[in-house]
Amino acid sequence: MRNTRRYVTLFSDAVDEILPPPSRDISQAHDVLDVLRLHRVQEATTDPDHPVDIRTIFPPALMRRFELQCVDHTQLSPQHMSLILYIRLIPGVKTKPVPIRDVKASKVGSLVRIKGMVTRVSNVKPLVVVSTYTCESCSFEVYQEVKSRNFNPLLQCPSEKCTTNRTNGRLLMQTKASKFQKFQEVKFQVLQSFFYPKCGYTHDTSCYSEALVVETLCLPHHVSNTLTILEQLFADTQYTTPPNLAQIKSLVLSASAAANASIASTGHSLAAYRASMGLTSYAPAVESARGMTSIAALQQWADAIEADPAALDALGAIFRRLAALTFRRDQMGLSVVTEPHLVTQVDAELAKMTWQHHKQDDLAGRLGEGVFTMSSYFDPHTCQTLDAYADAVEFAVGGHFTDEDVHQALLATFSSIDAPQAPSAKGKGLFTRGFTHDMLQARRSQLLGVTKADLVRVATDHLANAAKSHAVVVGKEESRQELVHRGFQ
Repeated sequence: MRNTRRYVTLFSDAVDEILPPPSRDISQAHDVLDVLRLHRVQEATTDPDHPVDIRTIFPPALMRRFELQCVDHTQLSPQHMSLILYIRLIPGVKTKPVPIRDVKASKVGSLVRIKGMVTRVSNVKPLVVVSTYTCESCSFEVYQEVKSRNFNPLLQCPSEKCTTNRTNGRLLMQTKASKFQKFQEVKFQVLQSFFYPKCGYTHDTSCYSEALVVETLCLPHHVSNTLTILEQLFADTQYTTPPNLAQIKSLVLSASAAANASIASTGHSLAAYRASMGLTSYAPAVESARGMTSIAALQQWADAIEADPAALDALGAIFRRLAALTFRRDQMGLSVVTEPHLVTQVDAELAKMTWQHHKQDDLAGRLGEGVFTMSSYFDPHTCQTLDAYADAVEFAVGGHFTDEDVHQALLATFSSIDAPQAPSAKGKGLFTRGFTHDMLQARRSQLLGVTKADLVRVATDHLANAAKSHAVVVGKEESRQELVHRGFQ
């Protein structure tokens, strides 16, 4: 199975030796190759001093009137089996179809079974197998056997007559005397049914891994070319060359300036990242990538490369080492969503609509390790806000809301889920994360099934009787004494 291409050649040579020479006279129905064969046989009989061996004059592929196919016999009808000569090279019964991305270079020439989605099929075109030339000076025939899709045509006659006379006869290609076979190109795309979990154990929500997500948009029949461009971009980029170092400097300076300018508008998010650093195992990584830590690091690098050119060389070397670790063939991760998350998402919307502190800025049900957060930004009455958060839990546990409130909370939840989305964004979610329409529809159905009893149950289990409850305050020293009296460290 690992050398299928070689077996086809061996069997073809064996068939050439077994087949008897043609015994019928040629007619108008025969092609040019049959006429050439007959003429060479006649030359051999008329000139006994110079015998002609047909097998040495013509390439074997030129005179073959059969095709060897590596096929699955279950795919052939009895009528078809009686009309063609074929060889059955069938993968093992236990051989499973593999996704296209798992077909490595070591599989070239072997018999594999792949599974994918056809994105493009080209027209059937002729592919040259043997190219025949005729010298315009001495009428010598030259045959060039082509074993690849691209080849360089012959230009000068190699015959002994042209070489002796130094005429350098020009070769003219004879398409009628050449041999072609049907060729069709099919492009595949990996199916969404093949998932590649990034984490080894996806049922542990405390297990996480840092990853760099690269997204792009293209049409289905351009997927292969786009992936090739990304591969060349990541694998072939030389980060330490002078042009690329200048580009890195420009990017770092512009990114630092943009990050500093965004602090005023995204301060609430930056504060939330910093406050949640100790709540989950992955929160420090999130803050390092999106919070003030990343902004401070960008500013430090910007100052360093402005002051010392050697710092820019060091940064390029760091990028080169990171690229070797990051830009490689990794597997995609699966999303882990537990049942209470759906209810807590509606519970958060319900609390926003029916009970809301005047300084409360955000209520959200989070994923991962089951964190339900309530946050306030630029709040001068921190202690009163903490009391209001406790009242919010009692409000949810006591069920102090109506079925109409639940209905309105569901509508608010769906307003964000079913917000208008561009087709490109939908395709990106499907391709990069595997979110199919059926999966999204199943999630909508689960949300629609949330009732008031579910909200009270989840609030009791995960808010009132929570195993852990933390309060984090990020601010100045003015209110520190009051917070110390409340038990803050």
